[in-house]
Amino acid sequence: MSDDTEWSEDILNRLNVRDQYEKKDSRYFKAFSQLSQEARTNDQASNNDKSIEYNKLLKENNQLKKDNEILTTSLNQTTISLEKSDLKINQLLKSQDQLERHNTSLNNKIKHLNLEIIEKNKSVEILNDELLLNEIQTNVLNDKITRLSDENKKLVERWIEKAKSDAEKLNDANEFLESVNRK
Repeated sequence: MSDDTEWSEDILNRLNVRDQYEKKDSRYFKAFSQLSQEARTNDQASNNDKSIEYNKLLKENNQLKKDNEILTTSLNQTTISLEKSDLKINQLLKSQDQLERHNTSLNNKIKHLNLEIIEKNKSVEILNDELLLNEIQTNVLNDKITRLSDENKKLVERWIEKAKSDAEKLNDANEFLESVNRK
């Protein structure tokens, strides 16, 4: 918003400078008009041909003044248009600079995120390798537990069989001793 007010103030200041500059020359135009009027009155008295030439010059002078005013107006409009264009260019350059900085920032962020993804992928690979190793170890341990359970079961069965056998032998020995003691 301040750029618009600065721009408007700048235009008004330039127009004031131009108007002051033209006002300096207005006394010359007035002096010229007075001289031309004096010349006309002198010429009318002395010579009618000079009067025609004077009128011609006066018309030409008036036409030149009108042309000058038209050119001045056109110059002012062109100056205003040029200043608007300059302002727009400056705004676009600022916007472009901001966008370039934002783009650079986003590119840096993308690079950092890509590096982070690479590191996370490495970590995931390591975790997958460790998980696979743990699964292998678990399978080996489960196999060992199964084998040891089977072996333990067989040992218990063998021990029970041996204990049965020993108990039967003991029973037989006790029966024998009892039968010997009875006799």
